[in-house]
Amino acid sequence: MCIEEFEQRGQQLEYVIVWTDNCPNQYKCQENFVHLFKIKELLDVKIVHCFAVKDNFKGLWDGAGKAVKNFLWRMEQEHIRSPTAFDCFINTKNGNFEFDNHDAWKRYEDTNDKHLLTRNIFTHTRRIIGLVLDNEAHYNQYSLLYPGSIVLADRREIPTLTKHLKNTSKLHQVSFCSMESRVGFGYLNLNELPCRCTLCRNSIFESEGADGCPYKTITKPLRNQKAIINVKKEKNRVLNDEGIGYGGNFGIP
Repeated sequence: MCIEEFEQRGQQLEYVIVWTDNCPNQYKCQENFVHLFKIKELLDVKIVHCFAVKDNFKGLWDGAGKAVKNFLWRMEQEHIRSPTAFDCFINTKNGNFEFDNHDAWKRYEDTNDKHLLTRNIFTHTRRIIGLVLDNEAHYNQYSLLYPGSIVLADRREIPTLTKHLKNTSKLHQVSFCSMESRVGFGYLNLNELPCRCTLCRNSIFESEGADGCPYKTITKPLRNQKAIINVKKEKNRVLNDEGIGYGGNFGIP
């Protein structure tokens, strides 16, 4: 949906910065890293995945989840039950639930208004209620009833969510660098802490450029780190400068 909006404006979505918490088994498992390559290959969009520093982060989704929970709790008090995720989705739609969205940002984008300069990386334009389905027949049925709100999840590739890659606990930013799919290799840029200095912003997907970062002793950038992403040839892993693997299967079997 986001890509379609860019296309309608005659623009191209080149990269996305994703912020999540730092749950290792959820976001530092093998599949999550491989998806950085798959998204680039399928959609031609580069991803920067930033992980929150533990005990010091509240994301926009926390407030969104609370708003939905309070709405459904009020419906429970009116004896309108929501025992399943599908019921939660239908009840919020039928109950006319709406987020308090900041519609001005879209207007600023359309008119190139100078107020865009005040927007930071945690500012959201809008939030919507959606439902993720893993059944294509159900997706085809409900996407017609609720256009723009239904997402089909490809469950042929189910994350293990049981093991995270070793030695990744200090990584707080991972981004796509390059890929050589013919030989099953890919390269990632890693940071112990995210950096938003001008140099790093302009070279975030480049294999070089981090040496000039004024905060490199803190963020500790590692550029062009090799990842073996072809499981048929060898166990997948990410290698550091010394050739020591970050461990685990770095790929989708």
